[in-house]
Amino acid sequence: MKRLLLLSLAICLITTGCASTEKANVSPVQLALEAKMVLVFDTEEGERGQRKTEKQEVSVSLTARVYAVAFSPDGRYVASGLDDKTISLWDVSQGKCAHILKGHKGSGSTAGSIASLSFSQDSTKLVSGSYDGGVTIWDVVTGKETITFQTNGKTVNTVFISPDNRVIITGDDTQQIMVWNMSTGNNSSFKTAEGVGMTRTVTPYAFSRDGRQALSTDERNSLILWDISSGKELKRFSANHGEITALAFSPDGSRAIAGTSGGDLALFDVASGKDIRTLKGHNGLVRSVVFSKDGAYAFSGSHDDTARLWEVSTGKEIGQLTTDNPKKVNAVAISPDQRLLVTGSLDGATRIWNRSTSREIVKMVKLIKYLPHFHIRAGAAAKEDDFKPLLDAWVVMTPDGYYTGSPSALENISVVKGFSIYKIDQFYDVFYRPDIIIAGLRGEDTRGLVTLTMEDALKNPPPEVEIASVPKSTDEESLRIRYNVSSGGGGIGEVRVFHNGKLIYSDGYYKSVVKKSGDNVALASLNGAAVYESMRAITVKEKAAAGPVAGPIVTQTKGDSFKSEIAVEAIPGVNEISIAAFNKDNTIQSKMETVAFKSTLAPKDPHLYILAVGIDKYKDGSINLAFSAKDARDVAAKLLAQSVGIYKRENIHPLVLTDNEATKKNILGKIAELAGRMKPTDGLVIFVAGHGVLYQNSYYLIAHDYNGNINEEAMISSNEIMEMSKKIKSLNQLFIFDTCHAGGVDWIVSGLYDARMSILARQMGLHIFASASSMQEARDGYKGNGLFTHTLLKGLSNNKDCNKNNDGKITIEELGEYTKIETTEISRKTGHEQVPMIINFGNDYPVYELR
Repeated sequence: MKRLLLLSLAICLITTGCASTEKANVSPVQLALEAKMVLVFDTEEGERGQRKTEKQEVSVSLTARVYAVAFSPDGRYVASGLDDKTISLWDVSQGKCAHILKGHKGSGSTAGSIASLSFSQDSTKLVSGSYDGGVTIWDVVTGKETITFQTNGKTVNTVFISPDNRVIITGDDTQQIMVWNMSTGNNSSFKTAEGVGMTRTVTPYAFSRDGRQALSTDERNSLILWDISSGKELKRFSANHGEITALAFSPDGSRAIAGTSGGDLALFDVASGKDIRTLKGHNGLVRSVVFSKDGAYAFSGSHDDTARLWEVSTGKEIGQLTTDNPKKVNAVAISPDQRLLVTGSLDGATRIWNRSTSREIVKMVKLIKYLPHFHIRAGAAAKEDDFKPLLDAWVVMTPDGYYTGSPSALENISVVKGFSIYKIDQFYDVFYRPDIIIAGLRGEDTRGLVTLTMEDALKNPPPEVEIASVPKSTDEESLRIRYNVSSGGGGIGEVRVFHNGKLIYSDGYYKSVVKKSGDNVALASLNGAAVYESMRAITVKEKAAAGPVAGPIVTQTKGDSFKSEIAVEAIPGVNEISIAAFNKDNTIQSKMETVAFKSTLAPKDPHLYILAVGIDKYKDGSINLAFSAKDARDVAAKLLAQSVGIYKRENIHPLVLTDNEATKKNILGKIAELAGRMKPTDGLVIFVAGHGVLYQNSYYLIAHDYNGNINEEAMISSNEIMEMSKKIKSLNQLFIFDTCHAGGVDWIVSGLYDARMSILARQMGLHIFASASSMQEARDGYKGNGLFTHTLLKGLSNNKDCNKNNDGKITIEELGEYTKIETTEISRKTGHEQVPMIINFGNDYPVYELR
């Protein structure tokens, strides 16, 4: 009899490497994608029931493994087919996951897993084949399933869409090619081998680019060329290379390449059927092979844990890709411009590599479960059931540690260095940089933007925070919270205190950015390239002044131990107090520690304060806008009308500042007045429509008194916004920015805007809705308002479509989701894509009640 005694976490998390053949590219700080567990059994054996203990090591994958990859012909998307029956559609131009496609069914260990992928040649459609025998066509823009077919096989190994988007061609494990009419669903098929029951590792197929010919194998491992329209065999090739496990046509159809179970690749001439050469290098089964668009290169992935790039004309291996913790490479692809290589592996990572250097640019991962940090920190026993599921969680990360990802991923996944484990959001303030990811994928030089690596940051580890116990409940109006911070080897920097998720205290202040006050700079000239130049200038100056670049925040030194206390004003009900501290460089945050207590104070009627700022007219008349002032008036009026019910009418206080009223001094003065009046239970909405600009590593709102000169007197920085929010006691704050970036919204501006706004929201612990448009788009407007404001007003107009949980109340997060979807869809139809950022770091709360 065998009895399971314990399932425990064995130190703990296995990582995915990010190496190339150049060891300089290796970072020892890596994503944790697998947890190693130890099963301990108590066993009774023999007639006398002798007992012994037996250990068995198992692994729990935290990711969905990659079985197939494809690059869209327009170069924008990479699709990853996963073993959790989903497809991750990665937007390479934006460095993020655009959609997670769900629809394939099946039960069992592999049924429903994605076996094959192919884009249409116009990149509008994606077809997937799975281990349940199903075929699905997806709309690439919307991510929606459009058509499904069922083949006669269990595994659809290869799929293809004809150039005219009318026909789907599939090859499955029953040695059958099927041709499907997408309009009618009708199909025809033909057998590619008689031995239906023959045993093969895989059943490979290849289809020519024009969709007229197919390659298959038979039980003798011969290659067979087929005419697809008639189903007739055209030619049989040599059978001297062993079991064939991967096939590909060259783009012009003149050559074919076959990967084998022994690791060789055989290059054939299609017209004559003769071998051209054999490519040797792999020492394990070749699972995938593709040609480059010009046919000059072949790229192969193998179960020897490597991917290799070959020069077709010579058969020479010119690049080998591997990682620190290698896993079988199941799938490969090459970008249409031939700059990028893609690999998909059993460790769950889809990696994009630079073809010319063989260096990894990013890894892209979909996570399906995580281990709560309690088990990791305490070294406590963990059962497999303790691993919690993650939905639609993804992360993209560079070898230097810069990353972006979905909120659910960034809150829960870990990175590992040696035996130390850190949650990835501890690095958020410095390393959340979508713009650096986009720049790397575009082939830009990022050396001037990368101020430090995650490895360098961890040379000064974060401190630890302890909070003294608090009573479970209190009727006092305030409670003193005592805490202690101890250095983890990297000193102690800024301390942040949050009340129900909202920042209420920090002892850090921001370094002044390097501005040239008085310089005449046209806002329209601040395009992405100019923004990056200004950032590189700062980086160079900081490195010259301080050596390794630290974080943007400055604090007083605290030594290796620091004790303090803070008085927290209680609100009726649950109060959660969270404290985190940074290392001395303010580059890594400690783990957030939290205590909670219940206040028995009687609730008081809350107030809602609305500050709406809209600027059409500036002192520099060349940047005047058309709809901003109206946007501010309309939003204030709509909030006033709609919020009655959540708030009493007499407790709603709107204030609108437009044009010459909206100077920097006046805006900050009004906010200071609000700070003096507001209570923690009150609500605050700040809406700003006008110009915004990214300049020298900061984001600025441009006030009315901007006269064409870069001058702090007319620009409100993101750092000042954070300081304002800290001073306002309200725990329910929403900031809405509908701003125009006069220099245009290119990939640089979009990525930086995401980074700056997301970090700002996280630092403040509140909600930010932000959307940026070009000056022309802002001046054009949409139905009498800015586009983003138009959809916001729709969401605020007693809109039942916002109410996702059908409780009759529209919350901040529901309003944000509706506004994002509406703005994105309308902007695509008008030809000016605009995707708002809806960033939620505060507690969710209702904005209005449906009537």
